[in-house]
Amino acid sequence: MNQLNELVYLYQQSKTKTIDPFVPKGSKMYLLFKGILDNTIKTDEEAAKLIYDTDKSDKRYLMLKKNLNKRLTRFILTSTPIEFDTELYTNISFECQQEIVVVKLLLNNNIYHNAEKVLWRVIRKAEKFELNNILLDCYQCLTRIYSIQGEVSQLEQAQEKVEHYQHKHNCEQKYLRHLELLQAMNKWNKGYSFELASQAMSFTKSIKKSCEVKSSIHCTYYYESINVYAAYHQTDIDALEQHLKNIKTIFEENHFMAIPEHQLIYYLFSLRCSLMKGDISNAFLLLEQCLELTDYDAFNKYEVQDLHFELLLKTGDYEKALEVLNEVYATDHFSMLSPKDQSAWGLRKTYLHIFSDLEFSDEEIQNAINIDQLTENCKPNNKDKRGYNLQLTIISYLVRSIFTEEELDGNSLKMYIQRYLKQSSDQRSLVFLRYVIKYFQRKKSDKDSLLFMQEQFEREMPNGYSIVELFPYEYLFDYLLFPKEKENLLTT
Repeated sequence: MNQLNELVYLYQQSKTKTIDPFVPKGSKMYLLFKGILDNTIKTDEEAAKLIYDTDKSDKRYLMLKKNLNKRLTRFILTSTPIEFDTELYTNISFECQQEIVVVKLLLNNNIYHNAEKVLWRVIRKAEKFELNNILLDCYQCLTRIYSIQGEVSQLEQAQEKVEHYQHKHNCEQKYLRHLELLQAMNKWNKGYSFELASQAMSFTKSIKKSCEVKSSIHCTYYYESINVYAAYHQTDIDALEQHLKNIKTIFEENHFMAIPEHQLIYYLFSLRCSLMKGDISNAFLLLEQCLELTDYDAFNKYEVQDLHFELLLKTGDYEKALEVLNEVYATDHFSMLSPKDQSAWGLRKTYLHIFSDLEFSDEEIQNAINIDQLTENCKPNNKDKRGYNLQLTIISYLVRSIFTEEELDGNSLKMYIQRYLKQSSDQRSLVFLRYVIKYFQRKKSDKDSLLFMQEQFEREMPNGYSIVELFPYEYLFDYLLFPKEKENLLTT
């Protein structure tokens, strides 16, 4: 059912909405298709029961699913490409590839007269959008045609073009490989990663003086994106803003580059940059852009909702944050998220239950402050010591201090900083942790002494926000110094 859901999602993005004759109306296949499209059928069990009054293992239903899968795949491959914009290079590339497939079929049968005309038409289009992989394919086909025709001069010219575009294509692939590596590393690094920044900087330094960067607009985009990751994980806001500005210029001057995937990355990092600066109002504007570009069915909305949730915590809109949390948990795809994603949402839920001023039942609060269970649930993200594991460490210390009689001295926090945060550029988290240690090692506990510590903390705390902090650190430190009524009620 998951694969059918994804194919129906692609159908919804297509310009061609007429599904006939691929899925004839009135057929059982159409009934299944329409049910998935209207979201009235969500599981194989529901579909099999509705259509055949049987279970999902029935051979008739399995064959129906298989046939619908084939029909939708054929529809997507032969219909007008997915439309976000008529000039996005992914759409143009798709159209060109369709024509090249036809050309190759013709050449396999030694039919080349019309094939050559098609190739030159594709070449003109591909040159406009710098589709070097398409151009490489075209000239490789032309070398075959000129070889058959015995056109030596034209063959040699085409071979030179093959070498030229092979080089460009190889450069693009090299840049893309590095960018994809950084994206993979960034996926499970909630905090700032020194290793990721070093990886990005190492690559950019190796190509800084190379003309490859400007060999194609795609190389330029990949280069700027790699620099975005480097600046972000170094918390270098000025550099981050500059490289994001460069990417925006690429979109403005080369409209076809602004595919949804590229736009989403741009807006996500712009949003994070605004958070780092403490510009909440601009962050909310960027959030709207991100929400428009994402969908739960495409699984890219969960990351945006993560930032949405954090923004709401920072502005104190806890009711709205709870709505976002409940919406995420209620989605059909939540159970399909990776254990790491589910663990991260569980941690966010715990923060909201403990530190917001919302009313939760005693049972919910008691479950939230069960640190042993929370630690077990957070094991999937245990290796992210500067991100999710740091969030877990912070909440663990605060809960143990507020809800238990345990005597804490802060020494394990010192070891955590020394072991995992020594090279961290996350100054807000470091200042917060050092003052938490000071609190546990304090000699006086009277209100004046605590207020003085709070004033020192607020003076030393850098502006903006760390991407790791859910509630503002100022709020959490105040919570530690002066526990709220919720804790008093629970501990009596």
